[in-house]
Amino acid sequence: MAGPTRTAAVPPRTVLTLVTLITLVACAAGCSKPSASPAGGDPAAATFRASPVTYDVPVDLTPAVLPVTGAESRWSQGLDAFGEAVADGEIRDCVESRGEEMPDLAPLAFTRYMDLPDLEFIRSHGFGSTAVPVPSPEPAASQDSPEPELMRRCLAAGQTVLNEFRALYGPLRMSWFKVIGSLGSDESVALAYRAFPSCLAQRGVQVKSESRFFGLVDQRLAAGGTDMDLAADYATCMAPVEAVREPLREELRTRFVTDHRQEIEELTEKLMPRVRQLAARYQVRLCFPALEQAGADVTETAH
Repeated sequence: MAGPTRTAAVPPRTVLTLVTLITLVACAAGCSKPSASPAGGDPAAATFRASPVTYDVPVDLTPAVLPVTGAESRWSQGLDAFGEAVADGEIRDCVESRGEEMPDLAPLAFTRYMDLPDLEFIRSHGFGSTAVPVPSPEPAASQDSPEPELMRRCLAAGQTVLNEFRALYGPLRMSWFKVIGSLGSDESVALAYRAFPSCLAQRGVQVKSESRFFGLVDQRLAAGGTDMDLAADYATCMAPVEAVREPLREELRTRFVTDHRQEIEELTEKLMPRVRQLAARYQVRLCFPALEQAGADVTETAH
């Protein structure tokens, strides 16, 4: 997986795969400070939708590691975002400890799993990247970027911290993703999926597959248009698919938890204490996307 990154464009989705543990970010006065991207990057202006976040941590973090529903994937996003925020803090400390100024970078945003579609969230907020509410950073004293070699060293330091945090839960969750990935060959899921294009067609959207639908969303967002009508269409037509998949995932998780009970118990003992240590060290907080009300569109420009 790549190191700490920053998206300059508006990615509409992240597909859950065995090689995707997601690049997520968090907020400064809530979740993190402004973050670093590879040296030489020239982040462009990006438009993000603002939406609320919550700092309420669930008593049981199992759904954050083993999500079954789109709503539970918000916990997963927050957990990954925390790791990115910690890496961000390490990079910033590394750069500033050498007397350099961090460059002004593109705004931070959560990224969602679209193989665990959060239909309520999509209907309320659309597909565009969900902005994390951050205050405007103080302008840098100098607009000069740090030397490339320094940025490489600092990015490597951030990656090390990120890898150490994800090592707590990453292997277990990768095993879980492999299990639920097998649902793609389930006959009942395939049957539900076959009705997806016809449902969209009834709503005036002429595409033959989910991937073609996302291509249409990409085009709409790239052109600066609204995707809220497409979001409503998707949420409606994907609901029957999720109605089939969610109970199957629940059954799989019950068995998975039984089979991996010792690993889950060890994770439960270690995860939150480590979160608290890192939160204190880097002055970041664990937070999660919240449904609440749809946020207004905001534009953040990185110079």
